[in-house]
Amino acid sequence: MKDLVLHVGLPKAGSTTLQNGWFVPLHEDGLINYIGRAKYRDITGTEFIDVSHYFSDSTLSIDDMHDEIEYASGVTNVISTENFTYPQAQREINSNDGKWAAPTDPYAMPKILSETFSEHFDNITVVIILRNQIDVIHSAFTHHYRYTYEQKWDSWDNFLDFILDENRTIFDYGDICSEYVKHFGEENVKPLFFEDFVNDTGVFAENIAGILGTNIEEFFESAEINSNYNKKPNQGDSRFARGAKYARLHDILRNSNWPIKAKHTMESIIGEEQVIKFLDYVYYEKAKEFDNVSPEQRNRILDRYNQTNKKLNQKFGLDRTKLKRLN
Repeated sequence: MKDLVLHVGLPKAGSTTLQNGWFVPLHEDGLINYIGRAKYRDITGTEFIDVSHYFSDSTLSIDDMHDEIEYASGVTNVISTENFTYPQAQREINSNDGKWAAPTDPYAMPKILSETFSEHFDNITVVIILRNQIDVIHSAFTHHYRYTYEQKWDSWDNFLDFILDENRTIFDYGDICSEYVKHFGEENVKPLFFEDFVNDTGVFAENIAGILGTNIEEFFESAEINSNYNKKPNQGDSRFARGAKYARLHDILRNSNWPIKAKHTMESIIGEEQVIKFLDYVYYEKAKEFDNVSPEQRNRILDRYNQTNKKLNQKFGLDRTKLKRLN
């Protein structure tokens, strides 16, 4: 018997922590066969294949993937990549920046994945982790803002307008889950909540252990349950926080007619860190306001996704109130 678990995201919903802190140790302890993603070899020292590239790189083929990957029997095979559920905005950013982008509309991926893996596995389970739309949309914008100020979304307001105007997006959770059910069967699609991952990690971990078919005690001994690979002990000192702050301040200065060349000159003299500290001091209040989600924006997001969230309860018995913003 060969079993496969496909963890397809969502982006900004704990994927990095699951991949690095949970799946890698489980793989190293022989509890799963983690096929994984290549980007994590620098952290773990172990190389994993980035399966998503086989669906986008014209020089690769699906047959090549099946030939190169050794699928295991006796333990569950695990593929984990949020690239299959990239929203349109991120695909555009990656394409324009010369990076790999998801091959197609994420609503087409369930059919593609089913056709790709069904004949190679006896059982396939799809795990999709959902995070409340208010937080996940804003988090995506903040995380990728250093790209977006060069794109058509020159502000959080414009970015949100773009997302909310799209039809049938990855944030229409009831719809995307239903699409996976169509191709894998209702009993094989497991939508979980990021909010449970954060607030009740132990129970969430038990659910993952059950899906993987691993012994719970061995799972907890192996996986780094309380790890967070996207959050440093002091978030204000993390590389991500500094980069995001730098990008936000770049936008503020641009809109304030600050000479960008002067900023680059300052960097060459006193260094990027000192420039960030100076600009943060001068523009702190404006930068802080930039990050806020207004009550009006919050209501727009809730209204936009109200109907699709109802489907989570109707079709999957999930408590959609968990998608409310955490305070």
